[in-house]
Amino acid sequence: MHRICHICLILFVAFKTGSCQEKAQEKTKGQELVYSESDFLENVGKSPHFVMFYAPWCGHCQRLTPIWSKLSEDINPNDAIDMKFAKVDCTGETKLCSDEGVLGYPTLKLYRPDQETVRYTGGRDIESLRRFAISSDESTPDAVQQEALTHNDGLYDITAESFDEHVSKGDHFIKFFAPWCGHCKRMEPTWVDLAKAHIPSTDMTEDVKIGRIDCTAHGSICSSHGVKGYPTLLWFNNGKLSKKYQGSRDLKSFETFITEMKELPRPDPESKEEVVEAPSPTQAKEPEEDKKTSAVIELEENNFDFHTAVDVTFIKFYAPWCGFCKRLAPIWDKLSYETFPGSLNVEIAKVDCTGNGDLCQKYEVQGYPTLLLFKDGEKISKFTGSRNLEDMKDFVINTINALPSQEKDEL
Repeated sequence: MHRICHICLILFVAFKTGSCQEKAQEKTKGQELVYSESDFLENVGKSPHFVMFYAPWCGHCQRLTPIWSKLSEDINPNDAIDMKFAKVDCTGETKLCSDEGVLGYPTLKLYRPDQETVRYTGGRDIESLRRFAISSDESTPDAVQQEALTHNDGLYDITAESFDEHVSKGDHFIKFFAPWCGHCKRMEPTWVDLAKAHIPSTDMTEDVKIGRIDCTAHGSICSSHGVKGYPTLLWFNNGKLSKKYQGSRDLKSFETFITEMKELPRPDPESKEEVVEAPSPTQAKEPEEDKKTSAVIELEENNFDFHTAVDVTFIKFYAPWCGFCKRLAPIWDKLSYETFPGSLNVEIAKVDCTGNGDLCQKYEVQGYPTLLLFKDGEKISKFTGSRNLEDMKDFVINTINALPSQEKDEL
């Protein structure tokens, strides 16, 4: 009997040892890092980490997993990049995920020692994630940054570190964007095509360079150039801001603008005559913008569907002669500059019903002003509260938060 008990004890120890080894292998399988709460607290505070909080049953997580594994294999062992890709299973680490404010899956967060945590809300393709991780690493050598600078056939991905040097010579047409911005996403294929049409070559050394910069990762550059909405398209010549593009966002219009800018008279670099520099970011405005005090989008029947097709749009239907509308106007202008939490992309717009009667009739506007909230092209709610800044902003946030979780995860 004693011998049998001894054998059972040996088998039990062997089984437990095997289980522990198996668990340890899972934690560091390949180059993947799967963190428990203790692993997270021990490692994330010491070095930069890009962490995926997930649930095994989540469909979006399952689709992202092979991409995350590939990035882990490529970047984790690379000593030139001070960044680690890691994962946390929220079905097992519920307290940690709650402490980190995880409300949906997958949630991707960038951690850097002694810096504010950044929630990633960009594209979940391998290039977008790789670019974000590399550009967010302030210690990445210039050679590695430069390697990641050009991709997609001539489209330059610019960082805060590379910006000044990149625009210092020649002409540059740059898109300032946010990954969560629906209008930016819709414009992206056209911007890629524009870059392909202007691939740098030995025959076209003075051609414009097409670039883009992610303002969620490089906010200092965007702020310094007066970027208040996305996308913002700016033209630079020899390091100086020259003009803000305000035309249609199609390939033909972009090419027309490029031709116009290239045909402008250029100062002789050898000339010693005084050259009038382009205005500073705070001065660089079109003449008609001098009196502009809002970012409210003016909608008409021909552009209504385009602007409301994606993300959230809060629209004021009004008449110019309406006294209540006039009193609301300055508050509505202020609302257009408000920042909404998380990845919530909200456009503030208005429709003049005296010139767009069919549009206002379609949405059953019976009095002025009427304030309607749209998401992805559909009217979802009507505001009926007090018309002050705080109440209107809270209305947007609370309405979106009340949507089913799947819809919120996709915002």
